[in-house]
Amino acid sequence: MDQKDCARLRTWLETGLLPTEVATEFKCCMKHMGFCAADLPVRAFVYPRARRLEIEVPHFDSVLLIEFLEGLSRQSGVEDLWREDTGWAPRYAVWDMEIRIDRAAFRLDAIRLGAYRSALHTLVLTPVVEPSAQTEAIMKIWILS
Repeated sequence: MDQKDCARLRTWLETGLLPTEVATEFKCCMKHMGFCAADLPVRAFVYPRARRLEIEVPHFDSVLLIEFLEGLSRQSGVEDLWREDTGWAPRYAVWDMEIRIDRAAFRLDAIRLGAYRSALHTLVLTPVVEPSAQTEAIMKIWILS
């Protein structure tokens, strides 16, 4: 292995993305009916081999993001974006999803609540903490206490 191979392997191990994989990009502007809320420009990258979805949005709108995920599933044939909430042992989705809102990154879990209520969905965001952000958060906690 040479330096180039080592760099590819390191990228793959750190990100789970194969370096030679080409993402399919989707862009759209989601809109509510009427004038009740702001539009949501969405930019997404689908990495099919790594089974990874990256989404970039300027703000969070759960209704429009749910519509986007449903549309993406239909349009691109991507399956298993949704985790089924089936009691005490929910089945986890096969796809790894990350959403970036402004400069913050979150793991995105899209959950279908169909077992209990018809056609309800929820989105769960878990912060992806960068080392510098983690240090900053610890410093803020230390200063406040």
